[in-house]
Amino acid sequence: MWRNPVFSLLVFGVIGCSAIGWTLAEWLPAFYHKSFPIISLVLLTGETAVVAFVQKAVRRLDGKKAALLYLSIMVVKMLLVLFVTAFYALVIKENTRAFAMSLILVFMLFLALEAWACVRIEKNLKNK
Repeated sequence: MWRNPVFSLLVFGVIGCSAIGWTLAEWLPAFYHKSFPIISLVLLTGETAVVAFVQKAVRRLDGKKAALLYLSIMVVKMLLVLFVTAFYALVIKENTRAFAMSLILVFMLFLALEAWACVRIEKNLKNK
């Protein structure tokens, strides 16, 4: 159960998002955005899909191609987060600082969890 990186990402992602949301709502309410649950859910879904895709792709590709695939996915995700933040700041303009803080905190959480999951995928493949 815990050896499955997708399941681990889901569990730790939900726990981490809950902790970040509670911390922002209770101690830093100026940085809590009303769309925090939606941001968390969208990033959790996206990260789970990425880890599942990488887990399947690593089995078919050699090490160098798998690393390039993972890095290209990371670049696309970072650019997407930057684009969403810029779009929100330029078009919606409502509490931009809280939106950016919520998005970046959750993104950094999932960035760490995804890196951890990919290391576990590689470790599992080397053990087999």
